[in-house]
Amino acid sequence: MESDFLFSKFFVLTVVVLCCVFVFRIFLKNEFERQFLYFGALGVYVWSGIGGSLRIVDWKYLALFFVFFVILFGTFTFTLYLLNKRVRPVRFFEGEGLLNERFWNGFTIFFLLFSLFPLVYPEFQLFRLLKPPSPDIVQMVEDRFRESGDTLPEILFYYASVLMFPFFLFSLAFLGRKWWLVILSVFFYYYIRYCVDEYLPRHEIGLMLILLLLYFWNMRIFPRHFLAVACLFALPILLFFFNVYTKLRQGVGMEIGLNLYGLIESVYVLFYQETFYPIFVDELINTSRTEEIFRYLKWIVSLPIPQNLTESWDYLQINYEFTEFATKRHYGHSITQVFLPSIFGEAIFIFGNKLFWIHAMVIGLLVGSLCFLLKSDPRLFFLMTFFQLQLLIMARGGIGKLLILIVNYFLLFWPFLFFIIRRSWIANRNHAFSALRYGEELPLPEPMTNDNEPEGL
Repeated sequence: MESDFLFSKFFVLTVVVLCCVFVFRIFLKNEFERQFLYFGALGVYVWSGIGGSLRIVDWKYLALFFVFFVILFGTFTFTLYLLNKRVRPVRFFEGEGLLNERFWNGFTIFFLLFSLFPLVYPEFQLFRLLKPPSPDIVQMVEDRFRESGDTLPEILFYYASVLMFPFFLFSLAFLGRKWWLVILSVFFYYYIRYCVDEYLPRHEIGLMLILLLLYFWNMRIFPRHFLAVACLFALPILLFFFNVYTKLRQGVGMEIGLNLYGLIESVYVLFYQETFYPIFVDELINTSRTEEIFRYLKWIVSLPIPQNLTESWDYLQINYEFTEFATKRHYGHSITQVFLPSIFGEAIFIFGNKLFWIHAMVIGLLVGSLCFLLKSDPRLFFLMTFFQLQLLIMARGGIGKLLILIVNYFLLFWPFLFFIIRRSWIANRNHAFSALRYGEELPLPEPMTNDNEPEGL
């Protein structure tokens, strides 16, 4: 069968990826840096690599993939190496007034209550919290195309919630080791989103669970061997759930029974759904499409600008355009499912077969800078973990979501963060001068660690 995997290709792929990760790991001394590497490499391997070992996919695909992989994570590692050598790590001054624990705990409650607004206006639908709707992506897409536009309060809520979300992640760190409150806050936020949208993407459910797992793991809330065993038993159940959820969101109902055969079928179906995209990317490599660099740059420029002002711009909408390329059908009319290009497929789609490495280099530089900025202070833990998990989304769907987060969602948070960093730098410097002047012992600031450094992964 053309859809069979070739063991020789799969073996070569796996060996090359593991060797690269091992080499790059040597230069990353901090365990949080290594977690960035692990998540990024795992995502690229799963969504861009494994499908390359299909019989129908040419060896040329794997050759270009290896170049992309090495440049991406080589640039990431080199960026962190240089920053660690040249720039001081981010550590907040402990007496900083903007880091008041009670204030940020109050903000967590406020944000969760604020998120209920769509269930109150324009229609009162708080009852959805007690009787949640069934997920149906087909109906959701049809409703989206029929929408006539949002009211002013709805538009204001959308922008306010987008801009406050990074502060919500920041506030979670002030809950410390109160794990029950962290679980309640995270679950309640995503449950509200599901009730509002009548749908929650499968990958976001998975990332929510992994975020909590990383919180337990890195903060040592529970013994790590207990967490490992729990994950081992929970994984088959989650795979079955995701397959059932996929069928429900497509409006076809549940057709797989909760038994060994149903579990195996769920794993197979999910595995195929998440790894077959290289078939389309291989086709893309062997076509004579022109590069989309200019339209891609126009899309980046349009990010901070309200969409109603850029509707006439012919910027790149890569997920929709890649879907139309793969299916030869028009998205929104004859097809509603989106085919994701993967981060490697995105590089080929935008830059072509000769310049795709530029995409890898830019992403490596960007992710390395984010990692350096967020890895040192404990109050940035959930923000750091959030971006670690975004690497999985990026590997699956491309750089678009990550850039939207950095530019749009964090539009207010970045000035806030750099303001605190500068105030902390000045305060630490003044504190050091005072300590030297009066002969006091100067305490060293604690880095972001878990007792105070997580064990090797």
